[in-house]
Amino acid sequence: MRKALCFFTRKASRSHYLHSFVVLAIETGMRSGEMLALTLANVNFEKRTIFLPDTKNASPSTVPLSTRGLNAINVLLVNQWSAVLFWVSLHP
Repeated sequence: MRKALCFFTRKASRSHYLHSFVVLAIETGMRSGEMLALTLANVNFEKRTIFLPDTKNASPSTVPLSTRGLNAINVLLVNQWSAVLFWVSLHP
């Protein structure tokens, strides 16, 4: 399973963040809209949590971060150029 995830996200995509996006989605259960709105300010590295101020049910939520989820965020920080963790361009 892990080899398949790596193949379909890292090797088959030109996007550097797709692997981290998939890993974080699996590890946290966050919805894609929540992940796309995620900023560095929402991540508490000490408590290993992500604060979601705006969720589908309109109430804030705090999501625990596993080691894999935390590692996925750390990979993003290497290539980060803005406060938003998953930057999406509408133009290919």
